[in-house]
Amino acid sequence: MTAHPLVALERCTVSFTRRTAGGTATSKAVDDLNWALHAGEHWAIIGPNGAGKSTLLRLIRGEQRPDQQAGGSVTWFMDGTAETTPLAIRRHIAIVSSEMQEHYVRQQWQLSGEELLLTGWFDSPLLYEKPTDEQREEALQLACTLGVQHLLDMHLPAMSQGQLRKLLVARALVNGPCILVLDEVCEGLDTASRAEVLEIVDRAAGLGASVLFASHRLQELPACTTHAMLLRAGHIAAQGPVADVAATAGEVALFEDSVDTHAPMPRIADRQYGATPIFELDKATVFINRVPVLHDISWCVRPGENWAVCGSNGAGKSTLLRLLMGDERQAWGGTVRWFGESQPDMNVVRRRIGYVSDRFQATYGHDGYHGTLMDLSGEELVWSGFFASVGLWDWQTVTDEHRQTASDWMRYMGLAEYAGQRIRDMSYGRLRRFMLCRAMAPAPEILLLDEPCSGLDPASREHFLATLRRLAGNGVQMLYVTHYASELIPEITHMLSLENGHVSACGPREQASTRMAEHSGQETS
Repeated sequence: MTAHPLVALERCTVSFTRRTAGGTATSKAVDDLNWALHAGEHWAIIGPNGAGKSTLLRLIRGEQRPDQQAGGSVTWFMDGTAETTPLAIRRHIAIVSSEMQEHYVRQQWQLSGEELLLTGWFDSPLLYEKPTDEQREEALQLACTLGVQHLLDMHLPAMSQGQLRKLLVARALVNGPCILVLDEVCEGLDTASRAEVLEIVDRAAGLGASVLFASHRLQELPACTTHAMLLRAGHIAAQGPVADVAATAGEVALFEDSVDTHAPMPRIADRQYGATPIFELDKATVFINRVPVLHDISWCVRPGENWAVCGSNGAGKSTLLRLLMGDERQAWGGTVRWFGESQPDMNVVRRRIGYVSDRFQATYGHDGYHGTLMDLSGEELVWSGFFASVGLWDWQTVTDEHRQTASDWMRYMGLAEYAGQRIRDMSYGRLRRFMLCRAMAPAPEILLLDEPCSGLDPASREHFLATLRRLAGNGVQMLYVTHYASELIPEITHMLSLENGHVSACGPREQASTRMAEHSGQETS
C-alpha cells in the first residue's frame, strides 16, 4: 500500500436545486463525504437509488466539483504528488457505463472494434487522431490479454450488447488507467455476457487498475472486490471489507429506504378485452444498416395475453419492441398490424402504449454523453407521457387531471420530493423510476418493457414488480423483456424466445419455457 492514496475526498458536499410549489429548494446529493482509495483496493459502491453513487463517481473522475462554500476538496496522487486539477488526472481514470454504451448504439457510428479500442488512447468518442504503430500494437496485445481480439474486425452496429460492453471495458484499459470506474456495467446483459464481463474486470484488476464497481445487484460483484461502501441519502452508512458490509443485512434490507411501500397505488380502471389482436406480425423482417436483425417473424398478441420476450444479447428483442413502437419498419413483403390496422396513425398508437427501454431513456439525453440535453424536471418528463412525446412542446396542454395523475404516480414511486429536480441532475436509477411513471400514468392498454428494472435497487425492483402484478390484474397487458427469471411475474401467460433474429420458441408460458430450456439451457421460468 502506498504512502498516499490514489484519490482522497475530504468533506465533499454536492448540492442541486429543484423546483417546488413555493419556489426552489436545495438538496444534497452527497453530504460531507470523507473517503480514500489506495492502490490494490477494489471497491463495490452500493446503495439505493438516489443515494449519491453516481455523484461520488463523478467526483472521483473530476467531472463534478464539490460545493466550494462547504470547503470540500478532492485530491489525486496518481504520480505520488498531490494534484487538485481534474484535467491533469483525467487520463488516469477511465469509465464504462450503460449510458456510454447507449450513446454509441444510438449514434450508429460505423466504427470497427479496433477503431473503438484505439479511441481509448485519446479519451474521445471517435478516432480524431492517428494512433502510432506502438499504440496499435499495445492495443492489440491488450485485446488478446482480455480475450476480445475476435471483436476488432466487427463493426459496432453488428455487435451484441454483451460484445460491445466487453470492448468498452477494453477501451477503458488501453491507456493504462490507475482507476477503472464501472457504473452498472452488467445491466442489460444475459447470463453468459455478465460472466464474461466480470471475468474481464478481474483481468483488469490483475493488470494493476483499482476497480470501482457501482451496482445494485450484490450477487454480480467481480471476484476481485476487496472493499464495499454503502451510501444512504448522500452519507457513507458503512464501509470496509466487502464481506463485512454485505453481512450487515440482507440485500433488500441494504436498500430498503428507496421507496415508500405504504404509499397508495393510483386508481386503475378495469379494462374490458375486445376481440381484435393488439399486435399481429406476418413474415416481418427488419434490416438495420442493411443487416437483417429480425427474420420472418410471425407472431400475434391477443387480448388478455402477457408475454415475456427472451433471448441472449443480440437476439433481436429490443428491435422487436422498437418495431412495435413504429421506430423500426419491416421490410417489403412483411406486415405488421397495430390494434387491427396495418397503416395506423402512429401518434395515436403510441398513446395507447407505455414504453420503457434504455434506448428510449437515452433520447432524453440526461447524462452528458448526448448533445441534445433537455432541461426538463421529473414531473415534466412524466407529463410528456400523456402526449407520447419526447419532451414537452408549446402546443401541448397539460391539464389539471394530468398533473394530479402524474403526482399520484410519483408519490407512489417514492419520487414526490424530486418532481422539480432536473433530469440532468438525476442518477440513472432515479431517472428510470420517473420513466416508469411516465409509462404508467397515461393508463396505457399495453406496456412494452425492455429491461425495465435496469438501474433499480432491490427494493425498487420488488415494488415495481408488485405494481405490474396489480396492473395485470386490472387488465393492462404487457410485453416484458428481461434476462432475469426472477423478474417474470406469475401473470406472464406466454413466452417468445428469439435466437439470432429467429423465433426459437413461442406459446403458453409452461410449454414455451420447457422448449426453451431443452433447446438452449438458458435461464427461464
